[in-house]
Amino acid sequence: MHTKLKAFLISLATLIIPASTLASTPNTTAILKPNNTLTLLGVINEEMVERVARKLPSLSSNTVYVQLISPGGSVLSGKRIIDQLLGLQAQGKKVVCVAHVAISMAFVILQSPACPVRQVVSGALLMQHHIVTGN
Repeated sequence: MHTKLKAFLISLATLIIPASTLASTPNTTAILKPNNTLTLLGVINEEMVERVARKLPSLSSNTVYVQLISPGGSVLSGKRIIDQLLGLQAQGKKVVCVAHVAISMAFVILQSPACPVRQVVSGALLMQHHIVTGN
């Protein structure tokens, strides 16, 4: 990922994500830990798909929080991430998606069946658009 874009996304996320808690559910605050958090940070591409695949075995919690901090990216890579999240659900895990920056394909992931529980932090940046193909 481009270094300046990554730095921008991280700085944007730190403005809207409290330091100790990144996701909250009604009547409870979830402290994110390595065994319950999957962060989709940056451009959605095959590298991210591979990072997700490496992270999945360490998600031992029954509830998995998926942090979306992404400007979007590849539709095919996004579809593969959706399939991976659906696989978590097939294992009986509850998937909670938390949008901080969800643009383009990241927004598609947020709205997909892979994210049955959706939260949007205050000040989040979301964008949906029509899919464009090369002509």
